[in-house]
Amino acid sequence: MFFGILASLFGHIYFSVPDYPFAFTDLREIPLIIAVIYIRNPLYIILSCMLSAIQLTNQLPFLPTAVMHVVPVIVVWGAYQFIKTKKMKHLQRGLLWALVMVVYYYVFLFPSFVITFECFGLNDGKSFFTHLSYLIAATKYELTSTVLVTSLYVVKIDAEKQLAYANKNLEALIGQRTAELKQVNEELTKLNDILFESNTDLEKKVAERTEKIRLQLIQLNTYAYMNSHEVRGPLARIMGLSILLKQEKDPDEQTFLAEKILFSCEELDEIIQRMNLLLQSDKE
Repeated sequence: MFFGILASLFGHIYFSVPDYPFAFTDLREIPLIIAVIYIRNPLYIILSCMLSAIQLTNQLPFLPTAVMHVVPVIVVWGAYQFIKTKKMKHLQRGLLWALVMVVYYYVFLFPSFVITFECFGLNDGKSFFTHLSYLIAATKYELTSTVLVTSLYVVKIDAEKQLAYANKNLEALIGQRTAELKQVNEELTKLNDILFESNTDLEKKVAERTEKIRLQLIQLNTYAYMNSHEVRGPLARIMGLSILLKQEKDPDEQTFLAEKILFSCEELDEIIQRMNLLLQSDKE
């Protein structure tokens, strides 16, 4: 509706067509063509064409002007519905639309203009092709303006749609990447916690193992001391008393020496038991 009213206003920017009664070239086609980009139901095209034919002055009759646009504009609407479904570059779409506009004027609008005005008895009796040649010669500037403006507008709409689609995909991609990064961050946090716990346990184990080694070293030093001092004393006495026992002939002295050897053996046995206890605790 808006573009139909706008087309009516643009219809007041007109130029007379020489030798053609009631014929004018104007700029009403620009908003009327742009309207097809937004119209979803082709029935609204009839309303747009009727609104575009409203005149504040008596330049063109209302009904013929409205009727002659209906079929050509519906054809353009169908062409746009087809073109917008095809994937192509902006320049290709713009050039294709320019071709559609040329076909719109030369194949549909101009013949529709002549036939409609013939049906309403508004021509001057000239032939169809004579009227058509007049229109083609008189509307070259209108055609050029319509082709340029509407083609650029189609390219603009196509670029905006692609940009909106890219932004939507970009937002989705950013959302997906954010979710992935969040998941990775959570996994890294968990791994860091596990690593921290492992390090804590490792430090604890190292401390326990170090303490155990320290105690073992103390026991080893004690064992070495007992082996080198406490064991060697009784053993040396036993060896010395044994030599004396072999040399002694007196029975009383032999008995005395034997008692001393026995005492040293008992002492050595006690030391060995203590060493065994020390080794046993080391194993535990």
